[in-house]
Amino acid sequence: MFKSYKTRLSSLLKRKGYWGAIKHIIIILYRNKYNNERFIFCVHSHNYQLNNVPTNNIIIKQYSKLQQVPPQVFMKASEIQIPEIIQHNWEKKLSGGATLWIAYNHSAEAVGLAWSVQKYHYNFPFFPLTNRDCVVFDVFVFKKFRNHGLGASMIKSIVHQLLKSGTERIYLDISLWNISSLKMIRKLNFELLGLAKYSKKRKKTTIKWMTDYNNIYNNLMNKH
Repeated sequence: MFKSYKTRLSSLLKRKGYWGAIKHIIIILYRNKYNNERFIFCVHSHNYQLNNVPTNNIIIKQYSKLQQVPPQVFMKASEIQIPEIIQHNWEKKLSGGATLWIAYNHSAEAVGLAWSVQKYHYNFPFFPLTNRDCVVFDVFVFKKFRNHGLGASMIKSIVHQLLKSGTERIYLDISLWNISSLKMIRKLNFELLGLAKYSKKRKKTTIKWMTDYNNIYNNLMNKH
């Protein structure tokens, strides 16, 4: 365990330098503090317009095996984590039934990625899901391509394909601290279901739903 943390810290210092590593750790600590408070959003096949064609000329491809993922994507993903951890985490997700979605621009360059899983996701404990439900999670746009609306375009494209394949409901949960993603979701046809706070103790998960979620959400949007 100690060796694993030492390796991560060494890699972080190498990639970001001393002050960059400190800034990165402070951000992680701040996010972890509020990471258990999530806004839950949903799109239903009955009220979503399938003719809402994705913009930005991106092409979305899906992958179910690690061997299918192009090497360039692994190189770009090193922005998030060190390669060994990426390979381990992605293999775990794919073997658990998740789908990796990768977005490409007109030059066939990877611009971002996202994940989805049918029925069950270990990090979505808020309520039971059926075989017709899907969770979209870990949406990430590579640094070079940010601030161009690509995150929203990626989600629109993934939703479009999932609903066409027979999925009835698609869920997305966004942490309270993630203002950019909360702003992005306003551009899409997702319905805000609520704000849930969850805690894990001795493998038992407790969920607390906030009754004033609309006010909390609107206040966040007005502040930013």
